[in-house]
Amino acid sequence: MNLGKAAILLALGSVLLSILFYYQSGKLLIDGGSAKKRNLDSLNKKIKAARLTYYITAFFVSLATVHLFYLVVTHQYIYKYIYQYSSNDLSFGLLLSSLWAGQEGSFMLWVFLTAIMGILVIKLAKTFEVYGMLYLNIVILFFLLILTKASPFAMQAHAPVDGAGLNPLLQNFWMVIHPPILFIGYASIAIPLTLSLAALVMKKYDEWIDQAFSWTIFSSLMLGAGIIIGAFWSYETLGWGGYWAWDPVENSSFIPWITILALLHGLIIQRRTGALVRTNFFLAIIAYVLVLYATFLTRSGVLADFSVHSFTNLGVNSYLIAFMLFFLIVGIRLFIQNSRDMKHVPIDFSVLNRENGLVFSMIILLILATATFLGTSWPIISGFFGQASSPGSDFYNMMNFPVAILLALFLGVVPALLWKETDSKGTIKRIYLAFLLAVPSLPIAYFAGLRDMLHLLFIYNGTLAITSSVILIVKKIGSGWQQIGGPVSHLGIGILLIGIIVSGNLSKEQQLVLSKDKKAEAFGYQLLYKGMDDKSFARIEVTKGESFFIATPRFYYSSYNRGNMREPDIRPGILKDLYISPLEHRSETASQLTLVKGQTKSFAGYAITFDSFQMENHAEGGHFVVGARLSVAGKDSTFIITPAIILASEVRESQPAILPLTDPGKQVSVALTGLNADEKQIELSFEGLTEDTGKAQDQLVVEVSIKPMMSILWLGTLLIISGAIIALNRRLAG
Repeated sequence: MNLGKAAILLALGSVLLSILFYYQSGKLLIDGGSAKKRNLDSLNKKIKAARLTYYITAFFVSLATVHLFYLVVTHQYIYKYIYQYSSNDLSFGLLLSSLWAGQEGSFMLWVFLTAIMGILVIKLAKTFEVYGMLYLNIVILFFLLILTKASPFAMQAHAPVDGAGLNPLLQNFWMVIHPPILFIGYASIAIPLTLSLAALVMKKYDEWIDQAFSWTIFSSLMLGAGIIIGAFWSYETLGWGGYWAWDPVENSSFIPWITILALLHGLIIQRRTGALVRTNFFLAIIAYVLVLYATFLTRSGVLADFSVHSFTNLGVNSYLIAFMLFFLIVGIRLFIQNSRDMKHVPIDFSVLNRENGLVFSMIILLILATATFLGTSWPIISGFFGQASSPGSDFYNMMNFPVAILLALFLGVVPALLWKETDSKGTIKRIYLAFLLAVPSLPIAYFAGLRDMLHLLFIYNGTLAITSSVILIVKKIGSGWQQIGGPVSHLGIGILLIGIIVSGNLSKEQQLVLSKDKKAEAFGYQLLYKGMDDKSFARIEVTKGESFFIATPRFYYSSYNRGNMREPDIRPGILKDLYISPLEHRSETASQLTLVKGQTKSFAGYAITFDSFQMENHAEGGHFVVGARLSVAGKDSTFIITPAIILASEVRESQPAILPLTDPGKQVSVALTGLNADEKQIELSFEGLTEDTGKAQDQLVVEVSIKPMMSILWLGTLLIISGAIIALNRRLAG
């Protein structure tokens, strides 16, 4: 047995002991009677034993994590995980990211972060330590069980001289920081859950929020930062042409984030007025269940046909389902048992004040989360009734657009409200300036090109959120910068909403076929393609008036993905970005053709359509066959052919298809020479047939886009994070 597996098993044993000792401590706390009758010595010994065994658990989890990283940096390819996600040519930063590039490694990182946070809980949780750590230990127990099934320390028969390498899409600076930040957010959401369960067991329905509040701010900060960094990565590097596509895996992080934001506002209300006790317990429980549900969606394989991000099935579905159901059942059971004992503080909706304003904001957030949850879960729901399907982005836009309008409105109104509002005239007096300052946004948006009434309403409400937040910041800044965390985040949301609606509706795109050394024009820019360099970067000279720069989008073949990869060139500006995304490189070989799924192209007198992929797994032969179903239409008939690629562990072999022709003396074969499953793209090579185009040309097909207000959008995201940091600092400071 290797060191990594041994460390996980030892951690598993010590966490079971810690669970036992904390459970026994809890029994003494709950069933021991009054302090005089309670055996304090026995209690203290049990708690010390529970802590010691937990520290041992954290040590072995840390040892396993450090050992895994050591195996990565020393290129120990005898380990299957190391072989799959690293290679000799990776830099140190990318080797570090190999640690969490695969499922097994990301589970290892997740349990490591949770274990470290548990040490902080022991130091800070006070009376909630015993039951809080009991449930946190159970969280760690589930992760360790998963790691015994899907171990990053599994070995293979032989050690290759080099690894398969990291996916080129992941060979990026953001890969080093995006997943860890996201997993810090995931791990930290477990703390409000475990504190809430401890409070339910101990019947301390208000005291727990002092402990949970800082963790909730921290969770919202880290999860939000992870989502925002992922959006920027998508926009800047991956060449998808956008920052958010309502991809199911993107949504699966977004849903718990929105839920934890609702919990944060609920805790603010409970601390101030004592209301929403039941609501906050429910949200604390369901937020972590949603994190586990997101993990199940991502890693079960159910989204494989609907998401470019989803992982393959590792065989841990039953573990994930048990993990999720345990905390859902335990949480709901404790919630129901204690529900009658929780005090009910009614909320007065007869007068608009800050309390019910925040309640309405919470409702809006939860509607947003629910609509996104239904859309994301639709592949599972629809699968019960027939063919599984997934809604497109239009569904999410239709459902969430009116919700966003309401959210922006309340962001503009709530800052002007008081907790004890009695005079509606006073409310109008405080808020009229924000409404007045937002008016100029309407003619500006109209003349910029937004003519739809709902879009104009969206712009006005977003501007109202901005003006209202700025007014509140000006009022509060005199009391110290630590007082402005909430308004700064709300200011960021208002700016973000404006950036989303403007960039989404005023963007312009144009496809160009750039022939080498021939000028083309798009949106007033002159583009002159000068060819490809040896690293597959295109050189495009871009001129507009007196300005001149060289754009270098990249279009290259990846053996890892077995297809062509694309990287855009982005020229950011204050009001707009110029986005040049390469779509296809047509080399000087006239017998090659690139197609995306559903596309038809003419070649040598034939109309060739790429219908679909066809996949077949030959387990006994140890290889996997990927074919491309093609419809080939000639003058008199249509043929269906399926050229394929045979994939084995270290072998990639083309399996051409014969194109039947009416000329018996001529044979034409069609080979599948490249494929990109993420982009549903294939590359074909023809033997015995060439395109009759005269002199072949070096051409680059690009999409040129003008994306307005992107810098404003990113400014909004920075302000959201900055406000959360300020709020957390205020909380930690006192």
